[in-house]
Amino acid sequence: MKAFEVNYSCAPVFNDTAVDVAFAKDEEEANAKFTNGKSLFSDYNAGLRNVIFKRIPFLDDCEKLTLMKKVEKLITEGSWCWTFGGDALAFYSPLTDKQLKKFEKMWIEEYGSELVCE
Repeated sequence: MKAFEVNYSCAPVFNDTAVDVAFAKDEEEANAKFTNGKSLFSDYNAGLRNVIFKRIPFLDDCEKLTLMKKVEKLITEGSWCWTFGGDALAFYSPLTDKQLKKFEKMWIEEYGSELVCE
């Protein structure tokens, strides 16, 4: 499946934006999945204003990867940032092998597993 980055304004402040990922055959299906809470981070869908979809080919056909591995690709290839404990520890591209191992260790400590998403 194709991967789509979803940028949207979230409540309560219109200027605040959030980012998600939806896997779908096209943008229309990505929109439907996102709207129905079937996106990668669906727990964070606080609002559905100014939704913009952008193709992220580096994540195509990766829907079967664990959530941790998807996030690693988002960091290393998509320039995302992932934090643990608020902003106390942030991981962003480029990650060295040592930083990647630390990220994986912290992920397991925080979430208990790599969390396989289906």
